[in-house]
Amino acid sequence: MKLSHLRTNHVKTPLGLAMARPVFTWTAYDTPDKKQAAAQVKLSLEGETVFDSGRQEGISSLGFEAPVELLPRKRYDWTVTVWGDGGDTATAGSYFETGKQDEPFQASWIAAGLEDKERQALLAKDIRLSGRVKSARAYACGLGIYELWINGQKAGDEYLLPGYHCYDFALEHQTFDVTDLLREGENTLGLALGPGWYKGDMIFDRYHDLYGDTMHAICELRVTYGDGSEEVFGTDDSFRAYKSPVTFSNIYDGEHFDANLIVPGWSEPGCKAEALGTVIVEEKTPLVSRRGPKIVKKQEFAPVEIIHTKKGETVLDFGQNMTGWVEFNTEAPKGAVVKLSYGEVMQDGCFYRDNLRTAKAEYIYTSDGEKRRVRPHFTFYGFRYVKVEGVERVRPGDFTACHIRSDIEQTGSIRTDNPRVNQLFHNALWGQFDNFLDLPTDCPQRDERLGWTGDAAIISSTACKNIYMPAFFHHFIENVRMEQEYHGGAVPFYVPAPKKAKPGSTGIDLDPGDFMSIPEGDMAAFEAAIDKYPELRAAVDALPESERMDFAVKVITENFSFEHGNKNGVAIWSDVATMMPWAVYENYGDLNLLRAEYPVMKTWVERIRKDDMADGGRGLWLRGHQLGDWLALDKPDPKDSENPFGATDLQYTASCFYCYSAELTMRAAGALGYTEDEEKYRALSEKIRAAVTAEYFNPDGSFKIEGTQTACVLSLFFGIYPEGKKEAVLGQLKARLEAKNWHLDTGFCGTPFLCRALSDSGANDIAYTLLLNDDYPSWLYEVKLGATTVWERWNSLLPDGTISGTGMNSLNHYAYGSIVDWMYRNMAGLCPGKEGPGYKRATIRPMPDPRVRSVDMELDTASGLYRVCWRYDGDKLSYHVTVPFDCTADIILPDGRREKVGAGSYEF
Repeated sequence: MKLSHLRTNHVKTPLGLAMARPVFTWTAYDTPDKKQAAAQVKLSLEGETVFDSGRQEGISSLGFEAPVELLPRKRYDWTVTVWGDGGDTATAGSYFETGKQDEPFQASWIAAGLEDKERQALLAKDIRLSGRVKSARAYACGLGIYELWINGQKAGDEYLLPGYHCYDFALEHQTFDVTDLLREGENTLGLALGPGWYKGDMIFDRYHDLYGDTMHAICELRVTYGDGSEEVFGTDDSFRAYKSPVTFSNIYDGEHFDANLIVPGWSEPGCKAEALGTVIVEEKTPLVSRRGPKIVKKQEFAPVEIIHTKKGETVLDFGQNMTGWVEFNTEAPKGAVVKLSYGEVMQDGCFYRDNLRTAKAEYIYTSDGEKRRVRPHFTFYGFRYVKVEGVERVRPGDFTACHIRSDIEQTGSIRTDNPRVNQLFHNALWGQFDNFLDLPTDCPQRDERLGWTGDAAIISSTACKNIYMPAFFHHFIENVRMEQEYHGGAVPFYVPAPKKAKPGSTGIDLDPGDFMSIPEGDMAAFEAAIDKYPELRAAVDALPESERMDFAVKVITENFSFEHGNKNGVAIWSDVATMMPWAVYENYGDLNLLRAEYPVMKTWVERIRKDDMADGGRGLWLRGHQLGDWLALDKPDPKDSENPFGATDLQYTASCFYCYSAELTMRAAGALGYTEDEEKYRALSEKIRAAVTAEYFNPDGSFKIEGTQTACVLSLFFGIYPEGKKEAVLGQLKARLEAKNWHLDTGFCGTPFLCRALSDSGANDIAYTLLLNDDYPSWLYEVKLGATTVWERWNSLLPDGTISGTGMNSLNHYAYGSIVDWMYRNMAGLCPGKEGPGYKRATIRPMPDPRVRSVDMELDTASGLYRVCWRYDGDKLSYHVTVPFDCTADIILPDGRREKVGAGSYEF
């Protein structure tokens, strides 16, 4: 027997991760034994045992919490021993180190003493160490983005710190092991600062100074000497400040670096450059230990082609749409300017970035004549193509694309005999890689890059199979929890959410739901909408007729604020509060995480119930400014083709998700043993299901509303239809699909569940048809056009390769990558069992189709490595299944054979 994947709070050897108590997970493998007989966990501090579970039968590898109150700034070692049912055994060990926990900093927040608050700065101080350094830790945070430097070297392997989180509620600090950077005698501690998400331009409307107007930092350095004594150094107003050679940086627009302004040796002893002073800054937001995985460089790419366009441009193609930046070597003469511009797609053979909207996405380097390796410090880009200007001879070996993301690893893979299906899987995986940078963003490239909750909700189940997600998603749910508390139980459209008025606002707080769907130029609709706002009504009445249209445009554009418009939450987006925690539990089985996140689930359902009760308590959700089936293609009037809301009734959609969230909360309560809550939410979900059925269906199973593809999908997937009328709903869905020549027209709401609803309802062949279509609209349409990530729209590019529009058109949006969940669950057939989450108990029910001749799926689950393969040889099907140690699987084959098996490999 061997043990692997030893993690503490779902991170390997975490340093300074926030945790109240440690939760240990591991995987056992390579053993002839079938089941775990017992396990033992030991925890030690400085060689002394502080916890020993003893040998116990009930210890789970999916999450064992040690009942230990952790001390700050300590390294703990732990070991786990596992015994198999046949006598095999193994022991393995790991460690983790706590951060400052709740301990106050022995340091002050400081800022450069610059009048110009936009000017970026370097902060530094010389310190003298009186002996040999045994160990040293730095605890630091900088706002907006910071890098820690010691003796001329960057500390740690992380970038873009402190990451993106709710800066108005808590500030996450990081812990660095800087032992190897320090030496006896003279040393220098430095901090480089940029505006980042904290004060740089953010969100569509370019909020500036969103959380604060001053770049500032705090750092506590603790040095332990060879004799065991300790010395503490902290930031204070004795630090020096220098103007940074980074003259501009912004998340959306990029970075400008003037090498002529480099301060030689600024973070090394003996710097002779003229310095400015620093000032103490008051910061009221509490500091907390980091909550998520590190942000690191995960992969590097060389250019696959240098393109010389008809416009005379030189463009590097890196072959993959990615998140990160390009590093390059330069020997440009003094004063020469090198400019890199980033884009996702070429148009007419030339460089293009108009779909990035206002985001400039550029890097500008002014040379000092020295040979250098250059990289950005305080920004990132979403790109495949980079236009190079100012370089006389572009050599591919001088340029490297660096993919940056949170430090989370791939766990699942699917390979078929169809190269395009394989590319679709790759695209979905990379869409997640690129958008999982500290929080799940919608896109990594344009003037947005926000934690859209709807996208995160619908990808969470897929993501938990492709990548190891517990710590990353828990970090996001913690931010959701803080926003939820602020919003009275609701969850915003995106997290973090702004709390200040829109830039340029008229100052009148409007409900965007009253204005967002007004057709352009429809003054009658605008006049009707403003009647509920006396202040606005008076302003309009005071205007000449000729000026009212311009004023209407101003009101709608300047007052449209998602924070203001989502005080009550919205279906799908706010349902991340239930869908993400359940996806994490279903796939990883850690009750400790579910217990921590359950209050977020319950609070959200109770927030919907509040609206329900206000409307009579019928079991319907009739309020909220719903977005519905976002970007669906089912509007019957061609003039409405760009209407993003889809044709599915908004209140029907909202009520269906109300039912789903209540049901997921019921399941979570049951798993946690909260019997009273389980019964309460079971009764609520049944009430909602009955109410939706009565309100929106006829007795024969037909709809009283427009029975769109999505309306049918939600009915089938959530089990909402008149008793015995499932086939009637399926028939309507088939008819809708046939009317579209067996193509989908669903949006963000219906697409994630479409193929699953079909396969689970006996229409597996149609699900495969939708998968294998390669004309618009379909998943393989974008593959055929050369995509390497998933698009935001079904027609982000037109068949001739031209972009379909620039207003809202990302080529790196992961939402429609949710088809991969169907590929795991239905095509390959692996599903986590209801009685054994985390795949301790799995159902394996492959659903093959002869149009795909072979499938090979591997999933390194929280319980171990599953493999499901099937292959056609003529008309004959063969299957291979591998079940890991300590797991049980119910295998159900298409010919009706059923097998209950334990660990091992099986052929059928």
